[in-house]
Amino acid sequence: MHIDTKKLVVQLKFFFGRLTSEPRVGGLHISDSALLYAEIYGGLKTAGVKLPPGVVMDGKILDPAQFRIALKQLHTAIDSNEKKTIPVAVVLPTAGIYTQSFTTPNVGRERLQESALLNLQMISPMATDTSYMSWQLMQETPDQFELLGAFTEKKFVDDFRVLLEEAHLSPVVFEFSSLALSRLVALVGGGDVRPALLLQISSDGLNFSILRNNGLYFDYFRSWKSIQGSERQIMREHFEEVITGEIQKVMNFTVSKFKESPGRLFMVAPGFEKDVQDLIKAHFGISVAVLKITTWNVSSQWYAAIGAALRTSEIGADEFLINLASEKIGTFFYREQALNFIRLWRGIVVGVFSIFLILFAGSSYSLAREFESARNNLAIFSANSSLSELQKLQGQVQTFNGFVSSIRTVKTSVAPWSTFFQKVRELAEAKSISLDRIDAPSIGGMITLFAHTTSQDAIIAFKNALATDVKNFADVNLLVSQISTRDDGSASFQLTFKFVGGVSAN
Repeated sequence: MHIDTKKLVVQLKFFFGRLTSEPRVGGLHISDSALLYAEIYGGLKTAGVKLPPGVVMDGKILDPAQFRIALKQLHTAIDSNEKKTIPVAVVLPTAGIYTQSFTTPNVGRERLQESALLNLQMISPMATDTSYMSWQLMQETPDQFELLGAFTEKKFVDDFRVLLEEAHLSPVVFEFSSLALSRLVALVGGGDVRPALLLQISSDGLNFSILRNNGLYFDYFRSWKSIQGSERQIMREHFEEVITGEIQKVMNFTVSKFKESPGRLFMVAPGFEKDVQDLIKAHFGISVAVLKITTWNVSSQWYAAIGAALRTSEIGADEFLINLASEKIGTFFYREQALNFIRLWRGIVVGVFSIFLILFAGSSYSLAREFESARNNLAIFSANSSLSELQKLQGQVQTFNGFVSSIRTVKTSVAPWSTFFQKVRELAEAKSISLDRIDAPSIGGMITLFAHTTSQDAIIAFKNALATDVKNFADVNLLVSQISTRDDGSASFQLTFKFVGGVSAN
């Protein structure tokens, strides 16, 4: 029987989504001057920490100790529980990321991933074994796919990842500011189908981008250091010359690429809006608009963090979006929802067993009182009752004894199940195993466990852990023929065994 794995994954995600809430992922924008966090669940929530000069420069962490302190301060501002892990979509400094557009033949979406990765390796400006690379789909025609690739050094990302995780900020996405801002432009861009330009002026430098069909097509960054050169400061005339020159280059590229001029220019330039807007209007015949999101009444310095927080709305399309993290955001959400589902039903099972234990204990106490009362009555009437009446009372006593014995048997049968679930869960968590289903007809009978994990080594380690725990498990058998690789790269498997822990108590 053929099983459509993609359809099955979609159905499982829907099932988990109905039973558990999605994890909340906020956007975190890291620049040379500040850490800015934004969360949009139930209204906008922001938190920020300024970075001392020299902690991050040109996108690189120069002072890890001070950066670690700033991250901990940010975590405290977001949540007072310093041990709580907060998932974040991280906007990295643009200076450390290189982008390039490219095309591949239309070989079908099922082979697009393979084709895109092959082309990324061919055009990568850095060694593939020391870099992270990702891509996203810009346009699809019957003949070809047009893609945007992003490249960065592994050390650049890993330096941020390690310090973020130390501060209990869990990165699920790594992207860059123009990608995050393109989502906000899509909200206000209207119905203009012509290409649009995006100019961002920040503490890091100048960022020029081309947007089309609500997506990022081109991204170009110039740091302040490259503009300033050996001068101690940037003169106004030189600043204006750089902006007009770079905009002209981007406009010329837009015309040559799309055979039409840009329709609008969106600008994110806190503190520079009026001067830069007048400068562009005076030199170019293009409509200039300061990017303004009225939904959230905040300064534009928060826009990149808000755009990253909006990444969670693109889970279904995450397969074709740039992410320089080690896993896709859809995979993260599915894993978190599965864990929440397990935690939910673990609590329900424990609660139900607790209720049964209380009921059984109450029934046992009540029957014990009835038994004691009957025995007392028997003692009172034994001297004056006939032999037949005495035998009748003895029969009632035996009946009560049977009830008490039954209740005690039911009580003791609950404990092995509780021990069973606890033992299996502890061993699974220790070996990074995700449980899918357990078929357990009875304690002491043959049990079948369905699960998955990231590697076959973890499967063998889990099987050996069960087999070694001879006080609780017996006849452990790994069904090698049932080991298979899932679409997300994880390995699913089946185990059969008997649970002998606590059986003798029955």
